[in-house]
Amino acid sequence: MHPVVIYGAGGLGSVVLDILRQRADRDVVGFLDSDPARHGTTHDGLPVLGGFDQITRLRWQGVQHVIVAIGDNRTRQRIARRLRDAGMELDSAIHPLARIAPSARLADHAIVAARAIICPHARIAEHVVL
Repeated sequence: MHPVVIYGAGGLGSVVLDILRQRADRDVVGFLDSDPARHGTTHDGLPVLGGFDQITRLRWQGVQHVIVAIGDNRTRQRIARRLRDAGMELDSAIHPLARIAPSARLADHAIVAARAIICPHARIAEHVVL
């Protein structure tokens, strides 16, 4: 099990948290969010630790993994690049009830919800939300 933080304390963040709570290999330590009004609050029972400025502190505490849970594709990709450049590892959230064919290939940083079906030989790009 490794610690992970979710970047985005909104609707998609709730979905990602639910996915990770269904798995036994991730320990979600909290959320990060670009909206200062959310800093210091809680979302789905976990703290909103701050924004991008908390990355260095989290890395010192041993949190190396992040999942960007922002619905807007361009914003999600931009934040993901920024986090990767800051030394964070982009993690995936794949629900245990998703069906992924053995011949399918998922790139890094995928969010795959319950009951999603990824067919044989599919190629799924980086930062996708299914």
